[in-house]
Amino acid sequence: IEFSTHERLHNVHTWVTYERLKAIYPMPTRDVCQLVHWRVVEDQGKLVVVGVDNDSHPEEDGYVRAHLYEGWVLTPLPGNKSCRVTSIWSVDIRGVLTDKVRTQLAQKQAAVLSSVRRFLEEYQRGSGGSQ
Repeated sequence: IEFSTHERLHNVHTWVTYERLKAIYPMPTRDVCQLVHWRVVEDQGKLVVVGVDNDSHPEEDGYVRAHLYEGWVLTPLPGNKSCRVTSIWSVDIRGVLTDKVRTQLAQKQAAVLSSVRRFLEEYQRGSGGSQ
């Protein structure tokens, strides 16, 4: 990621994020704008995160607007030290993917989990451990 911002924070559960992604040769640079929302399903202890396309940030010169829809469900496993992660993605990068680029993108998607973990740890510390 070359640049990332939470442009418009609606509340702790919903925001708009804009990201400029570094180019992966031979593809041009992309940007993505998403509305992100998350909730804890309290009676099941699951965390659900959804991200959908959003047009609140105008397309910028030199960037190709990619379209990304994603959903995550994190389900705690016994002992609350780990969880099962289920994710679904629909990505239109508006271009052709080479095998090399496809592999790099898959590796970057896997790295998202460490970001989710850091966010959850910070949220839990800030909320006194509830939710």
